Amino acid sequence: MKRKNLYTDNGEPRRIRCYMIKREPRPLDYITVVFTYASKAGYPVGTVVYRGMSANPCHPLGFGQWGEHDLNRHKTLVPGGSRVKFSELPEECKQLVRQDYEELWRTS
Repeated sequence: MKRKNLYTDNGEPRRIRCYMIKREPRPLDYITVVFTYASKAGYPVGTVVYRGMSANPCHPLGFGQWGEHDLNRHKTLVPGGSRVKFSELPEECKQLVRQDYEELWRTS
């Protein structure tokens, strides 16, 4: 995969899908970012890598967990979540996703 295809024209990560549970009350991990094309970054085909987060994933009382999921075993990764744009994520979540994205694609 060409590195120039990793970002949009405005600098946002291209190979991701963002989901957010919008109903109230929100669970702690109401934001999920799925990193697409993980097999091109060295993961086995059928493996989905993602980050589940709260609005403050780096805060001691927040939530920011990395995960891997076998898509063939479970079809629903984000139950109840609506697809949102990267720009709709809280700023701290965007920073963490950018760090994860750089790490994922730097090693490939």
